[in-house]
Amino acid sequence: GPLPLISYDISFLGMSHNSFSGSVDNLLCHLMEKRNELEYINLGYHIFSGEIPDCWMNWRFLKGLKLENNYFVGSIPSSMG
Repeated sequence: GPLPLISYDISFLGMSHNSFSGSVDNLLCHLMEKRNELEYINLGYHIFSGEIPDCWMNWRFLKGLKLENNYFVGSIPSSMG
């Protein structure tokens, strides 16, 4: 099923090797007006699909991101670079 909403008061989110599916938009782009502290996100080895959302300009503290072995399509968003 879909990912749950998470608290941004954490610095590491390791949720790999599960069966989450659908879009990652809700997790990565909701409540962006609040400051988040996440530095590392591991969402590898799921059944995520669709495009990678273009809201990375809001992730000022993010140092590591793993999205491997999913079913994303499209190009890498410009806000990631």
